[in-house]
Amino acid sequence: SLAGDSITTGIGNVAVGYLSGEAITSGNNNVAIGNATLESCTTASNNVAIGVAALRESTTATDNVAVGSYALNASTTGNNNTAVGDSAGLSVTTGTINTLIGALAGDALTTGNSNVAVGYNTLSGDTKGDRSTAIGMQALALQNFTTNTDAYNTAVGYNAGYSVTTGVQNTIMGGLSGDSITTGSNNTALGYATLSENTTASNNTAVGFKALIVNTTGA
Repeated sequence: SLAGDSITTGIGNVAVGYLSGEAITSGNNNVAIGNATLESCTTASNNVAIGVAALRESTTATDNVAVGSYALNASTTGNNNTAVGDSAGLSVTTGTINTLIGALAGDALTTGNSNVAVGYNTLSGDTKGDRSTAIGMQALALQNFTTNTDAYNTAVGYNAGYSVTTGVQNTIMGGLSGDSITTGSNNTALGYATLSENTTASNNTAVGFKALIVNTTGA
């Protein structure tokens, strides 16, 4: 099929590549560049998809930016998402207002909302968590909520909060800080390797180089 060959009343669309924008009928101001980009889009508007199969399954979703092969590939009706990088936001379906930058960033998210993930493999295990911020390679990589949950976890630094699964409201800043926390909540770790052995403990505050490094389950 030809790029954009179903457009009837849609205006201001750009489609370049095999099957790109193939199903667009009345959607406006979409940019689809690359094979199968925005292939399923019908009435959605104001999307930018660049890279093989970027935003491929999007039907009525609007105001999304997907740059990179398979970025936001599965998004159907999710709005206001930004994904940049190979497979960034790969599995997002109806999630909204996510910013995912880096290869595999947030690639397991489905219905999670309002997350920020910047860096390779950041927030890559979570499916339905909301309102987390992960910045740095593999930050919050294992976080995973199976129901939509306001996590409010913030992790900044290489492997920061790497092992957090269902812990909530943790603030973790520094390389390897809090990287063993799993279900612990309400922890604050600031500095290299702070709280790095903590697993399930909650309500700890560690500030400074390797602060509370040997604390495991103590609150």
